[in-house]
Amino acid sequence: GGGGGAGGLRTNLSGHPLAGSAFPVSTSPGSYTVTVGAGGIGAVHPVVSTNGSNSAFGPITSHGGGRGGSNYSDGGGDGGSGGGAMIKIEDGQYLTTGQGNTPSQSPPQGNNGGGSDHHPGVYGMAGGGGGAGAVGGNGATDGSEAGDGGAGVQVLIAGPSATSFTGVGAKNPSNSQYQYFAGGGGGAAVYAAQPGTPGGAGGLGGGGRGDDSDTQYRAAGESNTGGGGGGGRNPSIGGNGGSGVVIVRYQIGSVVSAKATGGAISFYGGQTIHTFTGSGTFDVTGASPLAVTYLMVAGGGGGGNHRGGGGGSGGY
Repeated sequence: GGGGGAGGLRTNLSGHPLAGSAFPVSTSPGSYTVTVGAGGIGAVHPVVSTNGSNSAFGPITSHGGGRGGSNYSDGGGDGGSGGGAMIKIEDGQYLTTGQGNTPSQSPPQGNNGGGSDHHPGVYGMAGGGGGAGAVGGNGATDGSEAGDGGAGVQVLIAGPSATSFTGVGAKNPSNSQYQYFAGGGGGAAVYAAQPGTPGGAGGLGGGGRGDDSDTQYRAAGESNTGGGGGGGRNPSIGGNGGSGVVIVRYQIGSVVSAKATGGAISFYGGQTIHTFTGSGTFDVTGASPLAVTYLMVAGGGGGGNHRGGGGGSGGY
């Protein structure tokens, strides 16, 4: 199966490469619905995987990651990031990769899934799901490995990123920092001339890894990162996509206090931070309008199985 696409990721954090426009909130209407998208369900042969669910903050939406392609599907699903392609061994058909940033947003909320490769009777390598920061990897043409999940991005919205802080986002093992989101799921190494051919690695930011050619090690996307699920091989189940997250912050006044309710509230660097790991409501309680900074990641797509691709990350 192909890797699931990461959930779509949208933010307006000042200075971030993917930052959108300013978003002022006020006491009129004062109440903003927050939806945290669930991860997509990994494929169970012969049922295909599903896209992740959307996350939303008031009128702004991040779209769920595309499902990873499976042997009985029509290829990787479109979404925040696209799901990876699978290969159809019976007739050597290359099915389509999922398209990311679907529907289109500016700045983009994700990337395309990776393609698959297949040599009849020799090997089959599924593609990885797309991530918020990169496209999903293609299955290797020489049968050496499946496609890796596309990398997500770091958004330092909720405090420091040192090893002591584990509140939100996935950890980057290369620098021991957190707050990485929306990595795509790795594709599966379906079958190969050499046993032990590795499945694709999950994309940085919560993406799950795909199955090896002779073992079933596929992983789910990490919770509250929007990571895509890893692709499964025949007859393994594809990995589930990771749930999304919504984070909203605003400037603290002269007194450290919250000017709104909803989510888990914390304070750092002169900012009030509301972290939603489940759906709820952001209610503005102060007398004056607020300029808020947000991060929203949708649920990652489920990984395909039975020669399927990895799921895409949720919209970012």
